[in-house]
Parts: sequence; structure tokens; C-alpha cells
Amino acid sequence: PEKLDRERGMDALKRSADGGYGRAMVRYGDEIGGEEAVSYYTSAASKGNQDAVERLRGLGLPVPESSRRR
Repeated sequence: PEKLDRERGMDALKRSADGGYGRAMVRYGDEIGGEEAVSYYTSAASKGNQDAVERLRGLGLPVPESSRRR
């Protein structure tokens, strides 16, 4: 049951991340790691998510310019 709950939770998190929700992108990236995580962080950072910006900087990677209006 606990494994099934985690799988369902990850499925829901991935759907939210794939739907463009910045906080979900960062959380999902944290869970999966690797190059795929960088892709989620980059997408979230381009939407102005500061947690994603911090993750990219922490990895020594370029941070995309935010498309979010100020």
C-alpha cells in the first residue's frame, strides 16, 4: 500500500510538472535527479521560479532569463 501511494503521488506530481506548474517542476526534479531534473529546473526558472534558479546555480549551470513580466 505505501509503495502504491508513492507511485500515485509521483504520477500526480509528474502530471503537474508536465502541465507547467513551476513548484511541481522543482519538486519532481528533486525526486528524479539527473539531466531530466535539469530540464524541469530550466523550464521552471524560465517561468520565474526562484527555487529552480537556485537549483541551477547550485549545479553551476546557466539560468535562463525569466519570461515572467515584472
